[in-house]
Amino acid sequence: MKMQIMIMNEFKKKMNKIKKPLWLAIFFLLIAGSMIISGLLFWVMQTWGDLTMDEIFFHLYAPIQGASSEMIWRAVLTCGIPSIIMVVIGIMIVVKMSGAFRKAMMLRLVWFCIAVAIGMIAIAGNRYNTVEYLAEAEEESDFIKENYVEPKKVRLKFPRQKRNLVYIFLESLETTNASIEEGGQFEKSLIPELVMLANDNVNFSATEKLGGGVPAKGSIWTMGAMFAQTSGLPLKVLNENVLNEQETFFPAVTSIGDILHGQGYNQMLMVGSDSTFGGRKSYFTEHGPYEIYDYYTAKIKGKIPSDYKEFWGFEDQKLFEYAKEEITKLSQEKAPFNFTMLTVDTHFEDGYECELCDDEFGEDQYANAIACSSRQVTEFVAWLQAQPFYDNTTIVLAGDHLSMARDFYKDVPNPSERQVYNAFINSAVEPSMEKNRNFTTMDFFPTTLASMGIRIAGDRLAMGTNLFSDEETLLEKYGITEIDKGIAGKSDFMDRLGEDIVLAGNLRGIDGEFKYEKTDGTWAEDEWVLVLHRLYRFDENGILNMVKDLDREGKTVIPGGEIFKDEGGWRYRSDDGTFAEDETKVVEDIGYYFDEDGYLARVENVNKSEEQ
Repeated sequence: MKMQIMIMNEFKKKMNKIKKPLWLAIFFLLIAGSMIISGLLFWVMQTWGDLTMDEIFFHLYAPIQGASSEMIWRAVLTCGIPSIIMVVIGIMIVVKMSGAFRKAMMLRLVWFCIAVAIGMIAIAGNRYNTVEYLAEAEEESDFIKENYVEPKKVRLKFPRQKRNLVYIFLESLETTNASIEEGGQFEKSLIPELVMLANDNVNFSATEKLGGGVPAKGSIWTMGAMFAQTSGLPLKVLNENVLNEQETFFPAVTSIGDILHGQGYNQMLMVGSDSTFGGRKSYFTEHGPYEIYDYYTAKIKGKIPSDYKEFWGFEDQKLFEYAKEEITKLSQEKAPFNFTMLTVDTHFEDGYECELCDDEFGEDQYANAIACSSRQVTEFVAWLQAQPFYDNTTIVLAGDHLSMARDFYKDVPNPSERQVYNAFINSAVEPSMEKNRNFTTMDFFPTTLASMGIRIAGDRLAMGTNLFSDEETLLEKYGITEIDKGIAGKSDFMDRLGEDIVLAGNLRGIDGEFKYEKTDGTWAEDEWVLVLHRLYRFDENGILNMVKDLDREGKTVIPGGEIFKDEGGWRYRSDDGTFAEDETKVVEDIGYYFDEDGYLARVENVNKSEEQ
């Protein structure tokens, strides 16, 4: 009996030794974790007060690589300092106190930290309308599908001499920055040069003065804006569409890059940051493809030292310098070009002041950065206008979205009337109605093509309307509230557009060319490959050289039947209801072989003489 008691006592001592460090670990984990959550939410609300749940969810899934190191450090400090303070208090309680009083104080500290975290979660949930967002996201909506015009089915007529395009996304640039007299909301204009450019060229506006577009839901941050303006669609995060893990980025979408690639354009995207951030590299590589010139390209080319880092990468002063070099090279090629770029110096919170900036607005760094950007952009446009290729080049200046520097704009007289800047320079056509037009930035998709002299049957592409025409825009038809509500709902149509199209291998961008790696590690060469909505033709070197499209709903209707996809794969169903089994069906010059189970096994080029 005594032996049993001794064993039990020894066991209790050992358990107490184990429990003590375990409970201490739980104690410090709870207080540190609670304060990290509180600090992170506080930082998000202070930094991105106007953020939406769309952007939050998008960046949870999209690559964070390439984000501003300054912004990340601010987040770390905001989360870290409160956590460290509470951990230090916890250590003092553990070391300086004892017995029941110590336990009581430890418990009080834990509950305090948890209460602060719960309070911050509640405040953030209310700020970002989380409950409403989640409810809307579960509500079925056919708004996008009902108002979508498939670009592949629209007749586009290019001019005999195809025009070049220079598209400049101006970071956070809005018409609000102009003076009240000019159409903005400040007493003194921050962007007089850009106002003059807009007035001297085509500026679409909801008034008789300077004006711009309204960013709809899904297009109010940089990647969402770039996607909307080049594809005419809002950017929505889809179920399990994890953008930094997928090989594709909305593969079934047709963008400006896709259309111009089909016409033989050379295309380049230039950004002064890491292009991976937000999925930009993935999107522009797949939909074009564009050659990517970013922060790391500048390092590789020896333009900047290996340890150089200003703001998000390199500043706009260098961006415009490098752009001049690359555009000059593109202009010397026989093919027309599409050069797209994104500025960065006017990014919130405070922008970036380079050596070209002055203190026109005193210590207001953001105002000085905006004014400096206005001058640099205008000088760059003047350089373009002096080049021999300018006569056959259209320039588009477009703010990507409204600025997120909420404190800077908190005192403007009409915050609900803030709009995104636009100017179409050297357009090939004149607008039917330039002023008193209500439109979203999705309308820039067909409008840009029209400004290049491309005729668009029906003047609509995707959810965008050609503003050079008198066709009614979706904003004029529905209003922004109904548009945002329709976009917010669950859309099976958008899910299909975002499905990863690679079925049995990987479609990869390599050195500016597309190749297809099969599951066995070999590459597709001199053959057709079927990937969901498209047929891809790879030449003898394995390089993509032709694409044929299937129907958007995942099937192609052909004489005598249709090819469609079910859970098991692709099948052919004749008009009489029978399925093709162990036979080849020929559509145009492409042979589809269906195996004994009736599923597509291979796709091959069929010689007309062999077919006969």
